[in-house]
Amino acid sequence: MLRISVVKRTTLTTELINLILRCFMSKDISLLMAAFKVYVRPILEYCSVVWNPYLIKDIRAIEKVQKRFTKRISGMKNATYCHRLKNYIWKPVT
Repeated sequence: MLRISVVKRTTLTTELINLILRCFMSKDISLLMAAFKVYVRPILEYCSVVWNPYLIKDIRAIEKVQKRFTKRISGMKNATYCHRLKNYIWKPVT
């Protein structure tokens, strides 16, 4: 049951990320980060097992959403995930 919730939420948020990156004309990093924090993170965090996922595959799936988004931001493709988080003062989702 919890696994299904993680799969649904990660699928929905991945679709939202694609929509954000396609629809925003500006590729300003601060604007894209704000859009992610406003539209994507609440879905991952609100009333979900994100607060305490216990399966490693669930933790990886949830974290992969943010990894994918930060990698698609212009100029960040070749940076490591840790560097991308530090550079933009983000914390891991899980």
